[in-house]
Amino acid sequence: MEYKDELVINMAKLFLGLVSSADLNWEQAYFRYVEYSPSNCSTQWSYKFGREVTIPDLDGELESVYLLPLKQLAGKLYSELGSVHGVRPVVVVLRIDPEKNYNVKFDYNDSNALEINKISLGRKNSYFSEDEVNISQGLREFQKSLGSD
Repeated sequence: MEYKDELVINMAKLFLGLVSSADLNWEQAYFRYVEYSPSNCSTQWSYKFGREVTIPDLDGELESVYLLPLKQLAGKLYSELGSVHGVRPVVVVLRIDPEKNYNVKFDYNDSNALEINKISLGRKNSYFSEDEVNISQGLREFQKSLGSD
């Protein structure tokens, strides 16, 4: 097994531990890591039940036990991909489900790609297509006030 594959599997296991520990009603969960530079990155996670996407509040203990190590693994994955392929991704989204299935998507160009937040639901840069999530009328109106995608 290649090192990058081991990193992804370890990320999936750690993320599954986080979501399971958070005691949520979920069908899929998403971890998004964005690297603006090797020393400047951000993370976010959300989960979906049916067509509803939720951004959870997380207590500090779960964050330090799970999210900080996830962030470190993602940084190692970026380094590994950079050394193997000559270019580092900008965004990765890890999707998991309770049956321990996982999938990763990468974007190598746009730090706004593959968004998992509610404000981006159904927009061009969203991980979720408009037909797989509920988008309230209020959110649609707010998105319209922001202008183009």
